[in-house]
Amino acid sequence: MSENDEVIEVDGLPLTDSDLALLGTAQDMIEKGIDSQECGAKQVISTAGLLLGIYVVAISLSDLKKGLVAQQLEPWEQAVLVVVFVAPIIFWLISMVLALRVFVPVSHYDDIYSHEKALGTYTRILNLKYKRLKYAIMMLVLGFILPVICIIVYLVRSP
Repeated sequence: MSENDEVIEVDGLPLTDSDLALLGTAQDMIEKGIDSQECGAKQVISTAGLLLGIYVVAISLSDLKKGLVAQQLEPWEQAVLVVVFVAPIIFWLISMVLALRVFVPVSHYDDIYSHEKALGTYTRILNLKYKRLKYAIMMLVLGFILPVICIIVYLVRSP
């Protein structure tokens, strides 16, 4: 503290049990924030890998190429169908990459001896990891929507 800094005393009410519990909860959220996001990223990676494996096996066993040839579609229609069937694979791979990016260490060069700067750095890191996890989940869901639409179209169009 410098000579010009003035200490201001503030009288306040004593903390209640609910105030102490709330402060404890906030402290737990700060301590476990990154761990919970990394746990979510692990679940996204597992789910995307499982969906990817099931989807690739389903396409492999379905004789998709024979079905496309048998329908006698125009080349552009076949290209659209191929993109529709390949898009979930791409979305799930992007989802896995984004979820893996949650684990990438983030460099920071702030003054770690300052409480405010340390908390600000921690908050920035937490927000970055959250954003990466959010986008990974969005790609996972987008990859899941297309096969569901394909199944519905198949069930409606089949005789």
